[in-house]
Amino acid sequence: MKVFENISNIENIKNCVLTIGGFDGMHLGHTKVLDVLVNESKRKQCLSSLVTFFPSPAFFIRPQKFLGHIDTKKERIKKIKDKGIDILCIIPFDKEVKKITADSFLKNIIIEKFNPSTIIVGYDHHFGLNREGNYSFLKKNQKSYGYRLLKVEKLSTNDRDVSSSNIRDLIKKSNFKAANALLGEPFALKGIVVRGKGLGSKIGFPTSNIKIDKHKLIPEKGAYIVKVSIGKAKYKGICNIGHAPTISNKEEIKIEVHIIDFDNIIYDKLISIEFCCFLRPENKFPNIEVLKKQLFKDRNKCLEYSFDNS
Repeated sequence: MKVFENISNIENIKNCVLTIGGFDGMHLGHTKVLDVLVNESKRKQCLSSLVTFFPSPAFFIRPQKFLGHIDTKKERIKKIKDKGIDILCIIPFDKEVKKITADSFLKNIIIEKFNPSTIIVGYDHHFGLNREGNYSFLKKNQKSYGYRLLKVEKLSTNDRDVSSSNIRDLIKKSNFKAANALLGEPFALKGIVVRGKGLGSKIGFPTSNIKIDKHKLIPEKGAYIVKVSIGKAKYKGICNIGHAPTISNKEEIKIEVHIIDFDNIIYDKLISIEFCCFLRPENKFPNIEVLKKQLFKDRNKCLEYSFDNS
């Protein structure tokens, strides 16, 4: 797969089947769109092209309300590659891109750079200034530019619309089972293990501190039962997201995971934390001894948890 992160670097493509969208989370709805894209490109014996934005326009336009990206840019690229897409164009969304009208985007980017014979869009996709570029807009311009237009209809599961915004809301509400049903795979945080102060080890509960991409969606503060993957090995664990107020007075949000029955040193290693269920809110305990008692309770609940039902 060829990846372009700058519009000017794209060599003019003679013919392709193209889709435009956010594709954050690569959920079941996105998979449906990409299945149509790949099948259509194979039928026409031409390249499959995908145009997306990073960061999300919602992150740029409404930063206070945007909950975070389900996928980091690196995760999104891998998932799109795994779907068999030939060309990926990730447009950096900024003040200048925000000003581009739907007419200009269609003419100067989609048509001039990609020359698609077919354009495929999801039922609710919008692009361009004031979100004017939608299915109706593309339908209106179809004769002028000579492309075929396909719309992928809404997908629902368990009475919920499959959408990135719904998935973000479910993750923030710690409803991981419902979120995973829409994603088609477990939600996870992936990051590098960095050195902490070692306070967990001093009280008998060593933790690995995880550095997460700044754009990544993070669940609410609290303690969670998680599955931890280190390479191919998998372990049970307890993840705490928050300030650790009992032992720290800093406001910085930290992500720490206590991996049960594991004592190897894993600094600088990449690990994955798959969220299973919410245990409890973050609390400031009166002293270390009370904190230790709670951690033992958390550990026992984790050991009793049926991971097969996650």
